[in-house]
Amino acid sequence: MEIKNGKLLTIYISILSLLYAATGILEIISALLNLIIGIGLSWIPPDLFGGFSALVISAIFFKAIFPWRRRKKANPYLLGATLMSMIFGTLYILIFIATGIDAYIVNEEWKWITDLMRPEIWLAAASTPLTYMAWIKMLKEFKGKAN
Repeated sequence: MEIKNGKLLTIYISILSLLYAATGILEIISALLNLIIGIGLSWIPPDLFGGFSALVISAIFFKAIFPWRRRKKANPYLLGATLMSMIFGTLYILIFIATGIDAYIVNEEWKWITDLMRPEIWLAAASTPLTYMAWIKMLKEFKGKAN
């Protein structure tokens, strides 16, 4: 998939933006339900910070859609959104590992599947091809300007 293929790329970015928005809204709703009535959604983690960060990533991906359709430069938005996606995905993977080490040290049962089912981990994995394309394009442009 070339970065010049605007229609396919627009669909891909739109899907990622919608998935991040849905994740953010559901995490915020789950956190608020947990705060207000003490019961969150069982299938989504109650995380205000994670929900807000997912909404921010969604907004940046969404902002990248329209310049592609008008044949303008959207690469800064893609670079920002993919960088944030990778950072938060890596952060949740590190939290997963730390929770496992903690459970091992204190000899507790570890429900690893609940830690591994963080949506941000899987959304970061889904945005990896876009990350690769955007960063390779940026490096090529940077090398072209340096010469």
